[in-house]
Amino acid sequence: MARNYVPISPAQLHHETGVDDWEYIDTALVANFHLPTFAAAGEFASAITVLADAVDHHPDIDIRYPGLVTIHASTHVTKGVSDADVELARAISNLYKSGSY
Repeated sequence: MARNYVPISPAQLHHETGVDDWEYIDTALVANFHLPTFAAAGEFASAITVLADAVDHHPDIDIRYPGLVTIHASTHVTKGVSDADVELARAISNLYKSGSY
C-alpha cells in the first residue's frame, strides 16, 4: 500500500522539534554535519543509509573532505518536503548527536 505523504511548508517546519540542524531550502530539507575525519563522515553516511532503508525514504548524501556530510531530503511525490522528510531528518539528527555510528 502506498504511503500518503503530508506536505510540510517552511512555516510548519519551525513548529517541528528535533530538526533544528535543518534548513528548508527550495524544495528540500538540507543539513550539514561536521565529522572529525573523512572516514568518520563515511561511517555516518553509511549509518544514514541504514536508517533510510528502514523507513523506505532515501535522501541525497554528499560526503566531502575532510569530514563534511550534507543531506538533502525531499519527497518526489509531493515535489517538496513531506512528513517523511521531517521524520528522517529528526532520526538523522538524533543519530549524529548520539555519536553511535
